[in-house]
Amino acid sequence: MENRQLHYFVTVAELGSVAAASRTLHIAQPAITRQIKNLEESVGVTLFERHARGMVLTSAGRKFYQDAINILNAIERAKSQAIKADQGDIGYLKIGITPQHIWLTEVQQHLSEFRKHNPEISLNICTMHSRKQIMALRNGELDAGFMFIRPQDDNDFLGRFLYKESMLLAINKNSAFADHPPKKIDELRTEPFIWSPENQAFDLYKMIIDELRRHDFTPKIDHEGCDYNSMLSLVSAGRGYTFVPAVAKYLKVYNVVMHSLPELDVTFDLELVWRRDNINPSLPHFIKNYNHQMRRLT
Repeated sequence: MENRQLHYFVTVAELGSVAAASRTLHIAQPAITRQIKNLEESVGVTLFERHARGMVLTSAGRKFYQDAINILNAIERAKSQAIKADQGDIGYLKIGITPQHIWLTEVQQHLSEFRKHNPEISLNICTMHSRKQIMALRNGELDAGFMFIRPQDDNDFLGRFLYKESMLLAINKNSAFADHPPKKIDELRTEPFIWSPENQAFDLYKMIIDELRRHDFTPKIDHEGCDYNSMLSLVSAGRGYTFVPAVAKYLKVYNVVMHSLPELDVTFDLELVWRRDNINPSLPHFIKNYNHQMRRLT
């Protein structure tokens, strides 16, 4: 049973004669007649009653007609879906986001607009630090990621700027610095410091420590947390202070207040990053939508 046989059969059934089907399909009558006969032999039943003035479906033919319509429609849908998948209109993207920026307005606006304009592209959002995102991109485990500190000397990666981030002092509300933040970093010298273990260090570990040392301040780490959320939980419990990206102020963590420090002159770019050689056909749609959103925001 061939696709063209079903097409000829449906056309003859709807027009009532081989002659009419021949004119519509621009196929010679003998060719249509031969294919209808081959189809009946393949199915094993008579599909048409032949009359001098045309052809009428048998009871078996009427049932077969409905199924043939469904099959032809399914084939057209399959072809359409395959074309859309090839063009990336249907697909799947795995996107990384740094944990502290999952609720950033710019990120959420982009994801919302992308979903609105690309309803058949599924998104899998994974929170992970930038360093892990880079590894996941290298290994093909992510299609793109919102991250800090893209390797600028690595031509394997491309990126688009999203957001310039700064750092804030996070301290317990019962601290003397809660209402009167320090003007100089050195004032924190006697305060217990909460940071990340160096072997689990998050992306900005070295950058911030280097900035503190530039002010002749090497903090003593009293407590450790593996990420910003765990460090903020220790601040909330009154165990000391830490530094967090400014976006953390939107979290409204219990018992925690945040202040900017004039001497903590650390800024860094949050970017959308992807591999230059990524072959996922849906990724260009994600990047195009992102570029459109950024033009609207600027």
